[in-house]
Amino acid sequence: MLRIELLPAGHGDCLWIEYGDPAAPRLVLIDGGTKGTYQRALRSRLTALPGKRSFELLVVTHIDADHIAGTLELLQDESIEFATRDIWFNG
Repeated sequence: MLRIELLPAGHGDCLWIEYGDPAAPRLVLIDGGTKGTYQRALRSRLTALPGKRSFELLVVTHIDADHIAGTLELLQDESIEFATRDIWFNG
């Protein structure tokens, strides 16, 4: 199974990727869009996940606000239990 979902990010990017076993898919997040993307789409997508929110990979392609601001919101949101095995940053 491979599913790629482009979360509504306006002028930025926020790609949610699921792959592997449909009963227990592996997750990848590429960019987090803007701060509004996190508040309007990404946070609710995360909270809909059952149990611990564990990603194989978090990718931040570059530091423009329309790619990184939502990621920063996610990492600073103490109300969301979030873990990632690896982080790739083009810095």
